[in-house]
Amino acid sequence: MGHLATRDGDPITVLEQAREAARGKDVSLGGGVTTIRQYLDADLVDTMHVAVAQVELGSGVRLWESPDELLD
Repeated sequence: MGHLATRDGDPITVLEQAREAARGKDVSLGGGVTTIRQYLDADLVDTMHVAVAQVELGSGVRLWESPDELLD
């Protein structure tokens, strides 16, 4: 499985590089909300598994602003 490093370029370019490196295998994306949003906003995510960690209320960055965003 290939892994993505967005700090090395824009999401589309990084995804293309990861797909080449994966040689036909799946490519995984890991990171924080900012990284994940870049790929979601570019419509580059096929399947997503979300791990939820307890945080202090009012802190952190939201992955979704409303449940309506989950409909896509």
